[in-house]
Amino acid sequence: MAGDLKEVFPQDSFWPSIDSGPVLERDLAFEAGLGWVGKNTCLIDKKLGSYFFIGEILTSLKLDPFKEKSKNHCGTCTRCIDACPTRALVAPNVLDARLCLSYLNIEAPGIPDENLRPLVGDWFFGCDICQDVCPWNDKKNKENEGSVLLGNREEKIKAIEYLLTQTHRQIERDIKNSPLARAGARGLKRNALMVIANLKIYELRPNVESLVSHEFFGELAKWTLSQLQSH
Repeated sequence: MAGDLKEVFPQDSFWPSIDSGPVLERDLAFEAGLGWVGKNTCLIDKKLGSYFFIGEILTSLKLDPFKEKSKNHCGTCTRCIDACPTRALVAPNVLDARLCLSYLNIEAPGIPDENLRPLVGDWFFGCDICQDVCPWNDKKNKENEGSVLLGNREEKIKAIEYLLTQTHRQIERDIKNSPLARAGARGLKRNALMVIANLKIYELRPNVESLVSHEFFGELAKWTLSQLQSH
């Protein structure tokens, strides 16, 4: 699309982005009348809900002003606020990113506080709870699995064991060009340890024990073992 525009308007510049650049996509989309910002801070469209990517093209081309903004249709609903496991939605349209599971298991560089780790559950990468419960997404959630670690218990164990036994370099190669690359090998191993504790995966206790003296994972590994003590 950007290339086609460049051919028509060679004197102007065009830069496309879809969830990949430092662009305030949600706010620009709201200004463009593509939806309203829900109480879960996501852009919502009446027909599409909030499960969509926002694409944009930044350009030097002079354009007509944006059309009228969309009206807010959240009403008195507070499902997203009530369902957030970490209470990251501290008020309508206000998100404390430090508590959001998607931040804790993707973007955060460190280890979540101990009181937050059980709340991660088996949300291995990201979290869609505040979208899952939204009435505007009801029809789209019948088969939605969000970012929970998928598969039966054996499959989950196999996936987590892989992360705890492979080198960071190997994992980085395997997740290259996938969304998992955002968390990186270290982030995925961190998440794996929390999932082991929360799902009580006793079978991987030896793998956890191998990390108790690790500079980064050590404290989390000890906590994970403490959660497995009852077995």
